Amino acid sequence: MSNALEHFAISDEGSAVRVALPVGDDIHWVRFSKGLRQEPRVPSLSILSAHLSRVNACVYRHGSQQLYSAGADRNVLCWAPESERTRLHLEAETAKKFAVMNDDWSDDD
Repeated sequence: MSNALEHFAISDEGSAVRVALPVGDDIHWVRFSKGLRQEPRVPSLSILSAHLSRVNACVYRHGSQQLYSAGADRNVLCWAPESERTRLHLEAETAKKFAVMNDDWSDDD
């Protein structure tokens, strides 16, 4: 079994540092605040579940707020905040509509 610490991802953007750590078939997405306050910073934990078997690796795409994970189930998943998922869905729908509506016929045909 490989060491999970070899396959984690770190995001240091904005007001927090986030770490994605594969744990079995889940990803533990831990958020640490970067404020200047002296109060203790308690990390928050989100558990991302969608893989059908062990998560092998995580990669964070800087500037896009996207986390990619690869699992033993042979799936590569893209995780994104709700607003990013909505944008990606709309772009995909627009591309589909354009492909359907696009007229590739010429007058000579």
